[in-house]
Amino acid sequence: LSILAALEGLNSTLDDRKIKDITEKMKTLLPANPKSEYQANEELIIDLNPWSDNTILKKKINLIRKAINSKNIIKFNYINRKQEQLTRKAEPISLVLKGNSWYLYAFCLLRNDFRIFKLTRIRELNLLDEFYEPRNKKFRTFEEENSWNESAKMVHLVLKFKSSSLLLIQDYFADEKMEIMDDGDIVIRVDYPEDEWIIHFLLGFGDNLEVLEPERYRKLLKEKADSIARQYS
Repeated sequence: LSILAALEGLNSTLDDRKIKDITEKMKTLLPANPKSEYQANEELIIDLNPWSDNTILKKKINLIRKAINSKNIIKFNYINRKQEQLTRKAEPISLVLKGNSWYLYAFCLLRNDFRIFKLTRIRELNLLDEFYEPRNKKFRTFEEENSWNESAKMVHLVLKFKSSSLLLIQDYFADEKMEIMDDGDIVIRVDYPEDEWIIHFLLGFGDNLEVLEPERYRKLLKEKADSIARQYS
């Protein structure tokens, strides 16, 4: 039953006739009682769609799947973590759903190497009338040989949250990372790949958060907050 729920959740994003047919065939194989239980029970629902409209994401996924099946080279603009936009040509190998984000695993012809591309950073995606022979490095092999993150450099953060923000931070941090202080405030120690997105992530907590360590992140956060304040002064 869990497999059926997962397939239906996957199809909510892919809208793929083959997946739908497989799901329906699996339902017919269920004995009467489990089948009726599945239809009546909402114990497990998997919906991979974002809260906002995902039409553009679906189009990207469908176009990439088409390229993978037909072995077409694709061309697109990609925005990397440094906010640089470069035109890429790539041989698509796999679509990867990791966490709540979709990624493309491909052989990048610009870098002449295997790369991971986040779909939300892909712009102006096109199928070219150029074809490729599949390469022999599967995604799992690539994953074992490389760090998943684009940057292996990590930063250790010590964060202090107000006690009133407990429900908010539980969406982002595991319970075992939290240390409840005598005054009710919450201290969290966590390691992240060092990147600009961390500052934006931390700013999202507003005055519920104080960065205790490292000192340079305290300064970076203050500089960004001051810059935002100047825009409204």
